[in-house]
Amino acid sequence: MTLLGKGVDSSHHQNEDCNNNNNNNNSGHNSGHNGHRVLTLYVRAGCDNKKYGACPFCQRIFMVLMLKAASCPLKFKVATVPKSGLPDEFKEHGIRNLPAIIHGNEAIDTVEEIIDYIESEFPEPCLDVDNPVVDRLTRNFFSKFCYYIKAVSKDASGLEMELKRLDDYLRKNDYRFLAGNSLSHLDCEILPKLHHMRVAALKLKRFEFPTQCSGIWRYLNNAYNNEFFQKSCPPDQEIILHWADRPDTPNLSYEEHSILTRNTPRFSFDVPAIAMPVNLK
Repeated sequence: MTLLGKGVDSSHHQNEDCNNNNNNNNSGHNSGHNGHRVLTLYVRAGCDNKKYGACPFCQRIFMVLMLKAASCPLKFKVATVPKSGLPDEFKEHGIRNLPAIIHGNEAIDTVEEIIDYIESEFPEPCLDVDNPVVDRLTRNFFSKFCYYIKAVSKDASGLEMELKRLDDYLRKNDYRFLAGNSLSHLDCEILPKLHHMRVAALKLKRFEFPTQCSGIWRYLNNAYNNEFFQKSCPPDQEIILHWADRPDTPNLSYEEHSILTRNTPRFSFDVPAIAMPVNLK
């Protein structure tokens, strides 16, 4: 399956294989200057080792590429990588981690370096924000979630404290997103993590975001109504399996695991009624 430029269809990566086609293999899929070549984003495959899987870091890069492609001559495709092994082009370029990109002769497999490369090659639109307050508020909540779901932390108090700090800021924020009315690099990083937390913590730990966290719910609601988040978001089942299949997280029964792999993809894009639309400036 190939997703090119602006023509990204959310149904494609949810329901079709993300394999390279014959015209887009290796160096043959890129010609000319890097700015005119097709960039390939490699992401984790889902439970069937073919469809789009769940990884907040992969979704982050996917969102950034879609935002860039909507405003500049960037063409890209998304290819899934199964657990069974890395594609030949990884070995050729000496990369081994996901997400990864290959763009002409450039091959990068660390998230921050991928972001830096995309910004250098496709500077428009600018997604950078300089907001030390937001950066500080969002620095620790995902690690607290990881400690909690891995049972390193026996209770959710640390996670709840970080969520409250973020919610306090978002309640006072008049924008749709963290630092403005359009998605930024910060949003592309934070929103996939928040959504993973929402879905996985409920299923594996019976932990729900408190209804009174109206700022967080409003923020999520704005994401759920944004096409770039929608199109890049994996189904609930893939998110749950992503965390349940880790050796240090709560296990699912064989029956639960089997049901998740067979069910029709579901997306938790609903929010409590308290998440009212924001009045924009």
